[in-house]
Amino acid sequence: MFGERMVYSNCKQTAGTPRRPTAMQSLPLGSVICFGSTLRGQFCIDTVFVVADAQPWTPGRTVGLNVDEAFIVCTAQSLTPTAADAGRAGCSPGCPPDAELQLTLYRGATIDKPIHGMYSFVPARPADHPQPRFQRPAVHLPERINPASRQSTRGARRALPIEDVRRAWMSLRDQVLAQGLVLATYLATPPRASAHESVTASPDTSC
Repeated sequence: MFGERMVYSNCKQTAGTPRRPTAMQSLPLGSVICFGSTLRGQFCIDTVFVVADAQPWTPGRTVGLNVDEAFIVCTAQSLTPTAADAGRAGCSPGCPPDAELQLTLYRGATIDKPIHGMYSFVPARPADHPQPRFQRPAVHLPERINPASRQSTRGARRALPIEDVRRAWMSLRDQVLAQGLVLATYLATPPRASAHESVTASPDTSC
């Protein structure tokens, strides 16, 4: 979610052994992905991602991919095991299994360049808010999101009319705003943290 445009690159894009591509690798433009988790029976969102464009990629080959260093370090390199890891997995040296995975890199629509009026956003509070930490907002879309179906990719195999998608996106947007939050549409990539830097624990115990 950091950088000039939000990106989605790998989660739930393969399944089974050997790895097979899922429907998440062939989403049409204008698709909306809700990232989040179920807590106490409610679905709490982290990010609402609107697909603006897509290109194939593999974790072991990022040259010319037009991504920032944070993506390479935090995503591509985390998916590329070392030679020792590959040996333990029964793969020949120099050919780590995840390094050659065929995946799709999606870039998110922005508020300046929306798709069908939709753009990617993250629920947030302004940095100068007296209480910058907040509970992730719980959202309700009974026909689209099933909190009981954890880690599912519901809807990926059957495209909906774009108007239905847009209505769902507007509902998510309005529910976030109604909970006193704002829509963060650009988040600068944070600098590298020092080895001695720590983050204060949050007192929140729910979403």
